This record gives sequence, structure tokens and C-alpha cells, in this order.
Amino acid sequence: MASPETFTPKQEKTEQLSEAANERSEALKAKYESSPEVSGERNAEAINEARNAAQHEAQAISKDKITESSSFSKENTAVRRVTKSEKNIAYKETLDHIRNEMSAPEKTFSKIIHNPAVENASDAIGNTLLRPNAILGAGICGFVLSGLVYILARHFGYVLSGFETIGALLVGFILGLLYDFFKTMITGKKN
Repeated sequence: MASPETFTPKQEKTEQLSEAANERSEALKAKYESSPEVSGERNAEAINEARNAAQHEAQAISKDKITESSSFSKENTAVRRVTKSEKNIAYKETLDHIRNEMSAPEKTFSKIIHNPAVENASDAIGNTLLRPNAILGAGICGFVLSGLVYILARHFGYVLSGFETIGALLVGFILGLLYDFFKTMITGKKN
């Protein structure tokens, strides 16, 4: 909360305009008082007219300033919606700019992976199957379970078939997907 000593910009402008109106009024009053041809009664009328004119001028200026500042703030706070075509144009311009700094093989690879069909397929798979937690779970479970199965098989004299590692990876992958699913259900956030 602002202290009583501080002013907002509108209060400062209003105060400055009121001071300017008072100064103008005093200047006109001094001018009319110093002129010998103005009588006392005429002098009071002229002072009142000058004061009223100065106040009207100050009010007009303050209204203009408030209108300018309010229109300026509306322009700055307005939300501009970006259309899909504008996004696509900016995206293509960015890719072209970046590709200009790449070597020929990098440009070719960039054109392949930034093909709309490849991008859409990659996004769909990345958002459904190949979740980071699923891949991490597969790696960790594959390593741990394969190691345990190998140690147990070696200790008890069993021969391994080769499917143990693949099975451990699948179990870890499923556990990672389940973790993502339940985390999303509980927190409501996808990440």
C-alpha cells in the first residue's frame, strides 16, 4: 500500500496542472493590477475571468493527458492473438535462418526431421508411448532385473536364454508408463 507522501503519476500531473493554473491566475492578476486604466471593480472581474480561463485550460489539458495515458495503457495491455499461419511463417523463417548456418549433411537431416509428417508422427509417439519416465523405467529395471536374474542363474546353475534382458526392459517400460499415468491422475499435470 502506498504511503500518504507518495503520489501516483496521475495525482502528480493533476497537482502540476493545478499549480500551473494558479501561477497563470496570479500572473494575470498581477498584470491587471499593474495597469492603471483598469478600475477596482473591473479589476476583480478580470481576475475572476482569468482564474476561470486558467482553470478551464488546466482541466482541458488534464483531460487530454488522461485520455492519452489511458489510450496508451490500453494499447500496451491489449492481447494480440497470433494466428496459425503467422506461427507457420515464423517457424519456416527460423528454420531457413538456422539452415543457412549448417553444413550440407546437416541441412539434409534437418529437412528430413522437420518434414511435417515426420514431426507429427514423432510428437504423437513422444506424447503417448515413448514417455521419458517409461524409457527411464525400462533402463533401470532392465539393468537391475537382468543383473539379478544373471546372478541367480549363475548361482543355481541355470542357462540363460537371452530373453531375460528384453523381458526386464518390457517390465520397466510398463512400470514407467504406469507411473506416468498415476502421476497424471493424481496431480493433473502432464509435464
